[in-house]
Amino acid sequence: MSQDDQKLKATKTEQAVLDAYFSTRQPSGGNMTGVMVEERKTTLQIQDDLLPTLKIEDVVIVDYMLHHEYMLMQDDDGTPIWQMFRLR
Repeated sequence: MSQDDQKLKATKTEQAVLDAYFSTRQPSGGNMTGVMVEERKTTLQIQDDLLPTLKIEDVVIVDYMLHHEYMLMQDDDGTPIWQMFRLR
């Protein structure tokens, strides 16, 4: 485990679940046009996606996403929302 990983608020179990969830998602689309599709979700939506596997507190999800350089943007109604790119 790297020193950066030790700074995460996630337990090993939470990190394993988050790593699996984000294994098909990236913080940017990069050079993968046509392979990646933009996905926007709130922290609550991500938490709901993970709930059948493990209840993870919102602060842990936010910490993980910031640590992995995911960006918050404003949704159409001004709500902060996470921008990510998912494999098709």
